[in-house]
Amino acid sequence: MAILEAKNLSYRFRPGSPRVIKNISLTINEGEVVGIFGRSGSGKSVFGYILSGIIPNFYRNGIIEGELKIAGNNAFQVKDASNVLVGMVMQNPETQLFGFRVEDTLAFGMENLGLPREEMGKRIERVSKQLQIEHLLNRFTGELSGGQKQLCCLASILAMEPKVLVLDEPVSALDPGGVLLIQEAVARLKREGRTIIVIGNNVGWVAPLLDRVIVMNQGEIILDNQANNFFADKNKVIASGITTTQVNELYHTLVENGYRLPVFISYAEAKRYLWEKNLIRKNPTLRTRSVNYNDAIKESPKAPSLISIRELSFMYGRFKALEGINVDLQGGRIIGLIGQNGSGKSTLLKHLNGLLKPTRGTIEVNGKRPDQETIATMAKIIGFVFQNPDQMLFEETVYDEATFGIRAIYRQVSPEQKETVEKLLAEFGLLEYREELPVNLSAGQKRWLMIASAVAVNPAILVLDEPTNGMDRFDKEKLAMLIKEWKNAGRTIIIVSHDLPFLADLVDTVLLLDKGRVKACGTIREIFSQREIFAEINIPLPEITMLGLEAGAPATLNVDEFIDSCLTNATEREEKVCS
Repeated sequence: MAILEAKNLSYRFRPGSPRVIKNISLTINEGEVVGIFGRSGSGKSVFGYILSGIIPNFYRNGIIEGELKIAGNNAFQVKDASNVLVGMVMQNPETQLFGFRVEDTLAFGMENLGLPREEMGKRIERVSKQLQIEHLLNRFTGELSGGQKQLCCLASILAMEPKVLVLDEPVSALDPGGVLLIQEAVARLKREGRTIIVIGNNVGWVAPLLDRVIVMNQGEIILDNQANNFFADKNKVIASGITTTQVNELYHTLVENGYRLPVFISYAEAKRYLWEKNLIRKNPTLRTRSVNYNDAIKESPKAPSLISIRELSFMYGRFKALEGINVDLQGGRIIGLIGQNGSGKSTLLKHLNGLLKPTRGTIEVNGKRPDQETIATMAKIIGFVFQNPDQMLFEETVYDEATFGIRAIYRQVSPEQKETVEKLLAEFGLLEYREELPVNLSAGQKRWLMIASAVAVNPAILVLDEPTNGMDRFDKEKLAMLIKEWKNAGRTIIIVSHDLPFLADLVDTVLLLDKGRVKACGTIREIFSQREIFAEINIPLPEITMLGLEAGAPATLNVDEFIDSCLTNATEREEKVCS
């Protein structure tokens, strides 16, 4: 039975502007779990806003054409209240936090539905337990990490019990443990027969749960396929721009290498097939196709510390965010900062440029004490790209935004700096939008704009907080290449990310935080080899690393390493293919 029907649906932001949604017609049945994929700027989020009623009920300046029926009702001819049938969790949690405390945020939607207080209390208790945020209920929302805010937004929508749930990049700010909670919640809702629409590019977490995949490009639907058929076709997966599961990438590589396998998407499927068919070497040893600098880093001569932290502690009121941090970080390297949501990563970063001052202890960056310098002085040394790009948008055009940092520090833009900005905008695919309002860009485009603004200042240290959020696979590949180029040019890059596979082939040093303390520090292979630490802090390791460890090999960092180190070779494989 159809719960959602669109016919010739089109939308433009304002009269005379190009259509960003073009003649979309589709039917989604009750109980389906549907993925809507596509490259950054393909119109996925705008389509989600239309489905949820945000367009045209809140964004009213645009022009919408065509028909949309939800549960048989014309979505454009009823009042806002009809859209309680559809609940949407948006990319930016800041836009959905209402109230001072977390409990207020969870209650807000239910209060607007007029639910009795007793019923609201029961639902708050249920969803907070499901998403493991009971300990946050009395916290102020402004004190939460990005991932904690995202969990609270999801909880507030689940508490309203919508028949259709639209999730737009719902795990972008979450640590792997948080992603697992969302995955379990979606699996439970699927079993209950809820209709779920997942929008995004980083879809590995939901891939095993999908019934159907829709791919968009430039506002149009270019593919509508059953999920298994989609994930079995490498060309379709790559063209869609998504980041699929590592084991699905393993499947594609094995098929190319001559294995005959049924498609697998989940870790459990991959492990079962590989072990049942005896495709794992008896005594695997690490075999890597290239010398990875991060494996040999400790053999290099001891360089002076660019960042030195001693007994650093910080408190938000009575909440202890950092405690006794001691670390020395050398320059000219790529440093990964990982940990659970709320572990203190963003708080630590804000000490690097003086946005926060230590409650106790000291920090030195390039010989300077950030707490004793002006923000402008530190901005010449260290450039920041924060987790939420909307918090960094200050100007009315893309070009002005890209030059904001330069003007804030140097008051005017020199001809050389202008040329640099033009090159960055062209390289990041933003030059054609130079006169556009930054808020109209897609999430991925906004992130590129923030990176351009930070890099244009030419800082010695570049800090990227969750830089892959909102990026498609092509953007992520480009970013990885640029980060390596910046490092080779002598720049130090600090990356805060929950995207552990992205970090695996990139970073030289990893700093793991847990509850405001340094839990571990070393190369990524050293850190990934310590399964007990990740189990203790409830963060799953990357799938390909877990498969390698299960096989008895040292931590494998990518698909090629796993195949070379753990699987039977081509001669042995002749008798070990799957039928």
